Amino acid sequence: MKQKLFTGQLLMDKIIKGAMEAKDVISTTMGPNGGCCALITNNKVRETKDGATIAKSFIGSGDEVEKYGAQLLTDASKKMAEIVGDGSTTVVVLTYEILKAVHKLRTTGKQSFIIESALDFVNKFVKQTIENIAIKVDCNSNYLEQIATVAANDAYIGNNIYELFKQLGNDAMIVVDESKSDKDIIKSQDGYFFERGFISSWFLKP
Repeated sequence: MKQKLFTGQLLMDKIIKGAMEAKDVISTTMGPNGGCCALITNNKVRETKDGATIAKSFIGSGDEVEKYGAQLLTDASKKMAEIVGDGSTTVVVLTYEILKAVHKLRTTGKQSFIIESALDFVNKFVKQTIENIAIKVDCNSNYLEQIATVAANDAYIGNNIYELFKQLGNDAMIVVDESKSDKDIIKSQDGYFFERGFISSWFLKP
């Protein structure tokens, strides 16, 4: 198997190219006015507007280095979805712009440690700014309905999520899934739920 070595400008150009491809696809879903993407799996077409879903399925069409650039963005999207639960498309756009800006600084001769120090400073500043202007949202806040509507891209579903949070509280976990009928069904359950039982009956004590 032949090995290829990429360094310097060529390496960064390929990483940026792969990242740009991922950004261009995933960012089409961003915001309330974003569009949908079609996913084809096992000859089945699925239409979705969820950036996290697109990011999980995105591979890229370039070589391995370009795919690595795309993976930097998709990994950021997945992590955002896991930790926050939203903003998975926005973080893709921001990550790409940071990569592009760093690449531009490197080509002008800026040292890596200077760029890293600048990014650390900006990171702390932005974090503090967000904490200062943040508005706390609980299950009785009207903001919650607006957030749910934007996240679901549907006012009806957003209202249902809002009502469920009012009923179940801030710590509730709400899952939206496809209905097997033409009706909307809302179910709530207290406590914990396991889809599967014990692996072995020996785990049970009489």
